[in-house]
Amino acid sequence: MSSILVMGVGASGAAAAKLLRQRGYGVALFDDGWERGAGPDATALLQIGCQQLLRQEVEEGRWETVLLSPGVPQSHPLVRRAVNRGATLLGEAQLALAGCQRVCVGITGTNGKTTVTALVAHLLCHAGLRAKAVGNIGLPLCEAMLSPHLEEILVIELSSFQLELLEEPVLAAAALLNITPDHLDRYSSMEEYALAKARIARSLKPAAPLFCFEAVREHYGHLLPANRAHYYGWNAPHQIVPGRYSFAGRPAYRHEEENIMAAYLLCQQLGLSDQLFASGLASFKLHPHRMERVALLAGVEYIDDSKGTNIDAVIRAVTSLPGPVVLIAGGLDKGLSFTDWIEPLTPKVKRIILMGQAASKMAGELQGHFAIELASSMADAVERAKQCTLPGDQVLLSPGCASFDAFRDYAHRGRTFQQCVHSMGSVSL
Repeated sequence: MSSILVMGVGASGAAAAKLLRQRGYGVALFDDGWERGAGPDATALLQIGCQQLLRQEVEEGRWETVLLSPGVPQSHPLVRRAVNRGATLLGEAQLALAGCQRVCVGITGTNGKTTVTALVAHLLCHAGLRAKAVGNIGLPLCEAMLSPHLEEILVIELSSFQLELLEEPVLAAAALLNITPDHLDRYSSMEEYALAKARIARSLKPAAPLFCFEAVREHYGHLLPANRAHYYGWNAPHQIVPGRYSFAGRPAYRHEEENIMAAYLLCQQLGLSDQLFASGLASFKLHPHRMERVALLAGVEYIDDSKGTNIDAVIRAVTSLPGPVVLIAGGLDKGLSFTDWIEPLTPKVKRIILMGQAASKMAGELQGHFAIELASSMADAVERAKQCTLPGDQVLLSPGCASFDAFRDYAHRGRTFQQCVHSMGSVSL
């Protein structure tokens, strides 16, 4: 049997390679990072019979199948070359879900999908069912398939990257939470990005519903099958009472209530009663780095929203706070325009402190509308924020950018922020 080339050997690619080997395939591996000396360690994969390739070997080879990790775009030069020479592309999500016999639900959207995925899995477990949150949330889909439990419900967070090559009709229900600007360094337009999100409908079982937030219909309803999309939201019928629910001991913010609506509809589809839903919600704790209250210092609240990696996530975070807000933002540019912040953030943001690769671009787009400072590091940003705050202010880390220019991931960035805050002295919460 010929080898399958796995492009991109991060967590998802490595799990896919293991699953392919378990199923008897030969596996060749390539990752751009290896040639920079900064890529993941392939030692464990080599020990199970995978072959590590250099770029020239990939260029010269002929492959029947190339498996793409989510982070590897189809526009990658080596991928285009392989396709031109006859290769078929396979996504890691398609590999994992092909022929899957387990009950699966899928969640996608620009913002909130990790929270909804974790919440639905928590609610199902609270109700006495076996459920696991998998996919883009952290546990790769292929990893979950290495030791499958057929009675376990899979609650799958699906990124647009994963959906590009997924067409397996396995989902008993799905939710499309929202579509706002993101990943325009990968997609040529918002329409192309939205089309990738809308592809979740292709993975529905016959008659399975796709729950979509009402704003999706206004802008992208034409991309969705009219007979499958069921809309919910503030202007559509739903059974979630605003202000009734709380997360981690505080009232849910408005955008979190939108997440609760989606979770409610998915859980209702899987048979949970309203009583079990409400009791399960009361015990749910948000993941770290999502509007996480870090400290109260000299009357100033410090909040970690490092997961806020796009324009709309920052708008949601800022507008949910009473203000005034000192916003710490910046990182690796994803091809987004930050001028969309001007109108919604102006009433609450007193200063923006920018850092990272995108700082100059952001300053150029926002200067004249906000007081702007440039910081050399996270520690510098936190110190600058401290110097310009008064009791009652909030210092919010919500970067609007990817983290990879200076941090391993958004969690590393969030932990660094928290360490810098805690280093300033005594902390009260």
